[in-house]
Amino acid sequence: MHLHLDCQFGMAGDMLLSALIDAGADKEAIVAILRSTGLADFEVEVERTTRGGVSAMRLDVIDTSGAVRQGNHTHDHDHGHDHEHDKDHHGHAHDHPHGHAHGHDHEHEQPHGHEHGHSHGAHRHGPHRHLEDLLRFLENDTIVPRVRERASRIFRIMAQAEATVHGQTVDTVHFHEISGIDTAVDVIGSCIALELLDVDSISASPPSVGSGMLMCEHGIFPVPAPATLEILKSNNIPWRAGGEGERATPTGMALLAGLAESFGDSPQITVTRIGYGAGHREFEDVPNLLRVIIGKPGIPGESERPGGGKTIIAEPEQEVSGEIVRVPLDEAMLPEAVAAMLPGEIAADGDRVVEFRFVVDDMTPEAVAYLCERCLAAGALEAYAVAAIMKKGRPGHEVTVLATTDSTPVVVNVLWRESTTFGMRVGERSRLVLARDIRSVLVLGHEVRVKLGWLGGTLVRCQPEYEDCRKAALDSGRPLVEVYHLAARAAEKFVSN
Repeated sequence: MHLHLDCQFGMAGDMLLSALIDAGADKEAIVAILRSTGLADFEVEVERTTRGGVSAMRLDVIDTSGAVRQGNHTHDHDHGHDHEHDKDHHGHAHDHPHGHAHGHDHEHEQPHGHEHGHSHGAHRHGPHRHLEDLLRFLENDTIVPRVRERASRIFRIMAQAEATVHGQTVDTVHFHEISGIDTAVDVIGSCIALELLDVDSISASPPSVGSGMLMCEHGIFPVPAPATLEILKSNNIPWRAGGEGERATPTGMALLAGLAESFGDSPQITVTRIGYGAGHREFEDVPNLLRVIIGKPGIPGESERPGGGKTIIAEPEQEVSGEIVRVPLDEAMLPEAVAAMLPGEIAADGDRVVEFRFVVDDMTPEAVAYLCERCLAAGALEAYAVAAIMKKGRPGHEVTVLATTDSTPVVVNVLWRESTTFGMRVGERSRLVLARDIRSVLVLGHEVRVKLGWLGGTLVRCQPEYEDCRKAALDSGRPLVEVYHLAARAAEKFVSN
């Protein structure tokens, strides 16, 4: 099965676990396996709630040792550690400043000056845990190899980010008691849920991280928090700002970095399960939801096409199967104003996009280039400008941006904030698109993605990704054109697969 994480509104550890439970993963089975690892003094509570009128599952991890409680329960922390705000990105806000690091996520996106909807207990903590302590939970025979591999990779990503932020080594970075219970449950529990749902491949939309300021150990920092930003940077995860507050937490981004194999539009799959995981607080601009879409990869009726639509990560002589294609547009979460603009049907071999167009004569070429860059980072499919002669003979630019329906709200926000226009034309356009595969080959020891385009059953495009080729050329000292050639040659074998 393929899983697509629709995290355009943000992502946190508890939201992923609750969404997978909502999609059908057995909560009691997850808890039983967690307890078999040696994790103790915790309970997992789930309840049905709504966000933006959508029914979703909300989850709390309760520390029953008496030291810390999570979610809408009493919990203690009056230390100078960096909390990675996992439980209340989507939950509650503190009425006292707190630090921000050490590999756990309480998801508190509010910096300070806000009140809890629950009481604080005496501030005390159990023993601190290091990376090796969390990895030890994975050594039990009840943890199957794929769960162990996924969870250990996520823990290492978290530890490395914390070590980089604090100038420490991975071995010395510690996870305090909250992380020992809460983060372990979120991470290991999510990996167990993936196994119960038989998830083999994973893709994700670029996450929204939020905006504004938060209080950290060394003062006020902008969103995203230091550890979150380090994970995004170190793992080449595309992201966008989004609304006010912290909406992507360190644990959420570590899960994304450790699990997702690609980022972009929702793949086209035969959907079998959908799950919604709710954060604890209500946002004014968007529903505080993480959506998971699970299904069988492939386009019905296209199995005879060479390559079968597969995404293959392989050396030239060895293949690994998987699939990344698209989810129909009607599966996207859309604002009503945008959804009302879309037609009911999409033509074969095509799709629909939203087009924004306007002209400006008071932006410098550098500012226009920056605007296009920010639109692409926000999820736009295309963003470009052409020179124009405007009224009274003034030189200007006509800017055109194409966006998918699910990225439209974020792209619109960028256009208003980064351009000088007072209005824009918005229309819907049909596109003819080639069926495409994204495959990877090894060239000079570097992984290079290759985009293949199919017209019916015939391969008509084979385009290595520039950034991958550029990195391989710089690292190897070989000419860029040679790297392109080697990547294209290595991809030729896929035609017969």
